[in-house]
Amino acid sequence: MIEKFKILLFAFVIVMLFGCKDAATDNNTNKPVYFLVSEINPTHNDSFILPLTNPEDIKHAREIISNPGSTKTKIVVAKIAKGNGPYVNKDLIGGKTWSWHVTEFLSFADNTAEIYDGNPTYVEENLDEWIRITSGTIGFWTYTISQEVSVYD
Repeated sequence: MIEKFKILLFAFVIVMLFGCKDAATDNNTNKPVYFLVSEINPTHNDSFILPLTNPEDIKHAREIISNPGSTKTKIVVAKIAKGNGPYVNKDLIGGKTWSWHVTEFLSFADNTAEIYDGNPTYVEENLDEWIRITSGTIGFWTYTISQEVSVYD
């Protein structure tokens, strides 16, 4: 009996020291989940990668993918900066690597100011001007979350 108690006590101490991960707690670790943002009706044939860490934002993004008609708030509003961050921002549709990346997700919106509308290719071709004029904010009207992706593929 004492031996079982020691084993249980040892197991309890290990769990308390090192924790126990499960799917419910994994979303609270602030590890990014990456999504492809692309055109609703393709004309520019480009895309970009969006990292999300907030569980509610991740849930909303997944709802857009599974049921695009479920919400009007489909536009990704975010801050961008030059260079790579913790991931390489790729155009998974056109096969390009962008020289900018998302630094902060601001919100999902049903519309944005016209100054934030554009497309990833235009931003790439006019990056310094885009950042200067918009303070690095994007909110492309005809783009939304299209799939969850791995940036390590």
